[in-house]
Amino acid sequence: MYDLENMKKYFKDDCINQKLLELYEQKWKYIEEIKSKDKDGDIVFQLACIPENYYKCNYKVLIVGQETYKWHNKKSSAEDSMLYTLEKEYMKKTRSPFALFAYNFVSRINNLNSKYYKKSYFAWSNLRKFCYKIDNTKKKKPSSQLPAEIENIIDKNFYILEDEIKIINPDIVLFLTGPIYDEYLKKHLENIKFENIDNYKKREFAKVIHSSLPEKSFRIYHPVYLQRIKKKKEYLNKLVELCQIN
Repeated sequence: MYDLENMKKYFKDDCINQKLLELYEQKWKYIEEIKSKDKDGDIVFQLACIPENYYKCNYKVLIVGQETYKWHNKKSSAEDSMLYTLEKEYMKKTRSPFALFAYNFVSRINNLNSKYYKKSYFAWSNLRKFCYKIDNTKKKKPSSQLPAEIENIIDKNFYILEDEIKIINPDIVLFLTGPIYDEYLKKHLENIKFENIDNYKKREFAKVIHSSLPEKSFRIYHPVYLQRIKKKKEYLNKLVELCQIN
């Protein structure tokens, strides 16, 4: 396991994480408000945290996912929540198609060769910060359908991806979210545009254009779906081709 004390010291000394912490602390009262309205304790949330290995990459990559429905974050402060994310990023093994696809992309463009801590070489955030966790003892709730009063709090206070991007300042942003989540992407980034890539339809593979995004920003299908339609390798190769930086 990654050394917890060294991880905490790194977190305290890291400029980007401290700026993210400041952002999240400004929003913490809304997290508490959401918690107070979550009577069953089924709603989880994820706050981004930049791992130390991220800085070992020549080309810094921010991976944006849909939501973290397997999370079990019950931390009581923004700092503890970020450290929880950091610990997860330094787990030795992962079978997640999402994390493995992201790492394979980052390793290809940065010539990495790491057997462990694969999730620790990229920054990671989600379009939806809150969703229902998976609980096999209960009837599964649709992760994207939170109560209206909670969605109202989120709509007013938690479309903060643009702030995260400005703080993290990546060279590349990949939205592994698929077209269904474009509605949330548009809420985070006003006046966002999507452009076609080669012969792909926009819903399949699109360049994403916004003043807060780096030039190399793309939205593709979620890796689980790519795996299902047997196009994971095709999309990975195309992204590497598009993101080669001279």
